Amino acid sequence: MAMSAAIPSIDSLVEKFQFIEDWEDRYTYLIELGRKLEPMADSDMTSEAIVKGCQATVYLKASLSKDEPPIMSFIATANAAIVSGLIAILQSIYGGRTPQEIIDIDALSLVGQMGFEDHLSITRKNGLHAMITRIKFIAAEYVSTV
Repeated sequence: MAMSAAIPSIDSLVEKFQFIEDWEDRYTYLIELGRKLEPMADSDMTSEAIVKGCQATVYLKASLSKDEPPIMSFIATANAAIVSGLIAILQSIYGGRTPQEIIDIDALSLVGQMGFEDHLSITRKNGLHAMITRIKFIAAEYVSTV
């Protein structure tokens, strides 16, 4: 359930999206990122894994490593190409982090540095917020049990 090796670091993504000036090219790159996501097993696509608040159908499953400190990872999939790209960005932001680090990260600020907050439709913004909220909720549950 680790972040795919094909997904660049968040610093690389911020730099890349700031470098790409044309919005059509940014969306193309975002869709390419989504295509690099690790596939999610059909058995993980349950009603409990659905992220509510997304217009697209998004499934998200998280796990906690046995490492010390434990690292949270998640796998997710969506039936929309741009949303899949946003999932890839979230994996880059949250990958390899402890649940407490995930709670503390301002993902919306990082997405804002890439310029997406002003160029996503309202429904995609709502879906992005729903995915971030779900990830942080799961991280908070892990923090309370550790």
